[in-house]
Amino acid sequence: MRSHTLATSELNTDSWTDELKGKINLFDEPLGEFFRQFVPSQRAFVGQRPWSDPTEVFSAVPTTTKEVETYPHIISGLNSIVAEFEPQCRPQFANGSRCAVRFPFKAWEDEHGYTMPDVVMSFPGVSKEDTTWMKTWNGISLVFEVKVAQDPIDEDAPWPYVKGGKKATGVLIQLAKSARNIMLTHRMLYVYVVGIYGTQARIYRFDHAACVVSRSFDIKMRPWPLHELLWRFCHVHSQTRVLPEGQPSGAVLGLDPTISPVSDEDLLLIEEHCESTGKPLLSDEEKKACRWITMTKYGDDGSEIGATRYLAYRMRFLNPRLFSRATAVVDALEEGCESYRPVVVKDAWRQVARDREDTFYDKIDEAVRNKSLHELLEDYAFMHRKDPNSAVPPRAPFGPYRTDTDEPEELPMELEDFLAKVKLEPGVGTLFGLPTVKHADDLGECKVNLNKAARRHLTDDSAPAKSDRASSSSATSGGAPVPIYEVGHRTICGAQRSETPDNTAELNERSHMRLVIETVGRPLHDFSSTRELVQAFRDAIVGHRQAYRAGIIHRDISNNNVLICDPFGSESVVLAFIGFLIDFDYGFDWKTALKIAGWPEDEESWKEFVADFNAKLPYKARDAATDRQNPVMGTRHPEGADQTEDHAKWEARMKIKERTGTLFFMAIEILQTCVAHEVHHDLESFFWLLIWIVLRHTAHSRSSGAALFLKIFGAQDEDSSAAAKLLFVMQRLQWEVPGNEPLNALIAKFKVLVAEQNPPVDVTDAHAPVYLTYESVLAIFDEALAKKTWPTGDKALPFSLPKGKDSSQSEKRDRTAAPKRVRDDADLDDPFAMPPAPKRVQVFSPLRNEVGGVDDEAVGDA
Repeated sequence: MRSHTLATSELNTDSWTDELKGKINLFDEPLGEFFRQFVPSQRAFVGQRPWSDPTEVFSAVPTTTKEVETYPHIISGLNSIVAEFEPQCRPQFANGSRCAVRFPFKAWEDEHGYTMPDVVMSFPGVSKEDTTWMKTWNGISLVFEVKVAQDPIDEDAPWPYVKGGKKATGVLIQLAKSARNIMLTHRMLYVYVVGIYGTQARIYRFDHAACVVSRSFDIKMRPWPLHELLWRFCHVHSQTRVLPEGQPSGAVLGLDPTISPVSDEDLLLIEEHCESTGKPLLSDEEKKACRWITMTKYGDDGSEIGATRYLAYRMRFLNPRLFSRATAVVDALEEGCESYRPVVVKDAWRQVARDREDTFYDKIDEAVRNKSLHELLEDYAFMHRKDPNSAVPPRAPFGPYRTDTDEPEELPMELEDFLAKVKLEPGVGTLFGLPTVKHADDLGECKVNLNKAARRHLTDDSAPAKSDRASSSSATSGGAPVPIYEVGHRTICGAQRSETPDNTAELNERSHMRLVIETVGRPLHDFSSTRELVQAFRDAIVGHRQAYRAGIIHRDISNNNVLICDPFGSESVVLAFIGFLIDFDYGFDWKTALKIAGWPEDEESWKEFVADFNAKLPYKARDAATDRQNPVMGTRHPEGADQTEDHAKWEARMKIKERTGTLFFMAIEILQTCVAHEVHHDLESFFWLLIWIVLRHTAHSRSSGAALFLKIFGAQDEDSSAAAKLLFVMQRLQWEVPGNEPLNALIAKFKVLVAEQNPPVDVTDAHAPVYLTYESVLAIFDEALAKKTWPTGDKALPFSLPKGKDSSQSEKRDRTAAPKRVRDDADLDDPFAMPPAPKRVQVFSPLRNEVGGVDDEAVGDA
């Protein structure tokens, strides 16, 4: 299960500690190998380092107990390192500790505050006269965090070599915050941060899966790793990008090549769109965040067959966690349409162990378009359950049928006409409560596949395959260059989380997904009335049912995954619903599970399968020590022997992704036990989501609204959350929303249903659980919405919790002196530098590269 917090301002000051646990790992190989694997070079450095004596570069850095005294000298040394870079590739450096750099997105600023990075680096091409770039994350490309000691890595300790204790953790948090802020601001695929501890330094590479740390090196004796890093980082492309004021001037390693800057004309176009649709105009901060996003289509042979650009202009949702899906949802305008059609672009980093979200949408869409006769009739009856004038024709061969072959071959004429009509109805023959996806791509998977195709085409088939985790170029055994595609859209640090990576280690990696969604929505906390809010819930539950019947259980009902349809959405998309369910990243394909297990792929079999799985659990109670001893979903059926290979792959993936959900909304039984996640658990999550929204954004009768909210949702672990929720459903409801009888009645009845699903245990007269069903839940929603006494104009109220301790301040510095380090001989020499220049000219290979096998020496003399 994912780690979830209410952020610093909402109670949990240890969220960063939890997030970093097990994700920071030393790459205990020579520095040359670190560069080969984790710092891809697109333009190899050829020549000599820019010094005659390496000990002079940082010789002025004092040995002191005050780290601020080292900043000017570190900056001076860094400037000397890049002095010979071409102007368009040369960055600037500055003391960043003198100003508080705010979180890059204002809407989330209160939760994440500010940081004070020690030494910051601009993007390449910024002039010395520019003194503003270091004041916001928009101008910062790389950070050097300086400590006089406090190296958080202990190379003599057991794997993963990370020190414990608050000081070491504080140092890592400071590094991670800088990495997170740079990555979010510039939509980067991965970032680098340098830690300097006295005279020792380390390079940290962060992506959305984990962080890999280099061995330490002495900057006073051997500064070559810093020059190598900055050269590779700043020499991605030779051309300079022309950007609006305040934007970076040059490309750097880790930038997403599918994202490009906007022009002043583009910003005017966005302003016109906002004015014409009544949306707020862009703030100065939002203008800096505008980007073009290119979605490319590829043929089976890997060739490009077309591309569409989207002008992204306003962040709708952001998951600010570093090691996560890092979901970002932005409003955008599609280029090429007469009026630049509004869409939503979603970026997320799926765990490789999890299914692609777009495949879930494809399966749902295909299932809706290809419903069998009995499915059409059942869904029609369901959608018209409250309409006595829309009954199914009396001669309809109403099942239920478990297979299409059970259905009659010929139908009465009136039924044929009836079916032609209902196939066009939302919720029957078309999507209802679910978004329409226009374009989707797994960029990471695409690039890896292109990478493999390039290797097959251009390399010697007899040569051993090189790792796809290597950098962006390679060479054949004959020395010819191989143009390998970038794989930055697939993380490479996650596999390092295992001391001895095996075939399943790659499942810890993440792949960059991007979806373009035509159905535009706004968050639940922006409802215009409580009736609209309840309508949105009802429609999303119907959408959940439609997905389930297609074979997909959502498993992550949360405040970010249910939206209200936006009236400013695309005019070309006719919406028949108010709310819809999104984000199937954590969905579960129960039909595939049945197929792998050798069971029939229908709902009755799934119910039997779940009952059998739950009954055979050796350890039902949720406990970390016993989780690993329970079987995973998908135990092979005796008749499914031919599924052995598929089952092995399924089992490996399921071990990683078994538990899902957002803590605040997870069903009580899921929090307490290891039972399979079923429909009734998601339906209970809708209840907790409704309570969450009502307590935060309505004028209920409890004056201490924050205290009431925290009583239910303040828990930070599974046991506490389950206990708080059980107490709430068992106790008498002690608050209401004055003047809103329909909403109060809905909450009270929904609460009773949830209580019946979670009866007290170890009580002699306790009844068996009565599980929530679509029919039982939607009945109370339909009843509430049918009432005529709903208030009007009761839109969502703002909500905030009392501020906690400001952990955004810089950590208190340790003033102790840095310890002396002992370095293995493998890292003493610079593997990439050329020999000292002789008096006669030397010629070096123009094909020299830093990937695969590195040519560390000169080819020969002229």
